[in-house]
Amino acid sequence: MSTRAVTAARSAGTSANLGARALYLGGESKKQVACTQEALVVTNAHRHVWRYPITRLARVVSSTMVDWSGPALSLCMRAGISIAWLNAQGQVIGAAHPQVRAHTSFATALELMVEDPEGLLRYQHWLRARRMNVFTRWAQSQGADQPLAANQLEATKRQWVYASQ
Repeated sequence: MSTRAVTAARSAGTSANLGARALYLGGESKKQVACTQEALVVTNAHRHVWRYPITRLARVVSSTMVDWSGPALSLCMRAGISIAWLNAQGQVIGAAHPQVRAHTSFATALELMVEDPEGLLRYQHWLRARRMNVFTRWAQSQGADQPLAANQLEATKRQWVYASQ
């Protein structure tokens, strides 16, 4: 499938990236990333070559030891694939995002979140925000029928929203 076809399929909302995964280009040795029309081509210091079809990539995480060619960066941007660069300590030092992100399936989005080192923490924050939303609506509905004391509301909030019980 050509890059144009991938881009068209993604913009149409189809699941062209079904089974897409994150590509991690880390390690201590130098690597180079070039491309063909349909794949990223990664070469390591020993001249071993790997090809990664662009349709199978959801995002790329790269170390600073990786040299990227302009065409490879452009291919990722056209295909809607974000690239993040990490330093030796594993901290993000920069990222490149396409103007229009690719449409991903819910399953792929969950996989990417689980693979992210901070994914579980972000999920826990999201759950707490949802519980707070439900609590707020519940508290408002209780005010009309039988008003609750402020300390009772706070105790319920601590127990349900923050302690998740």
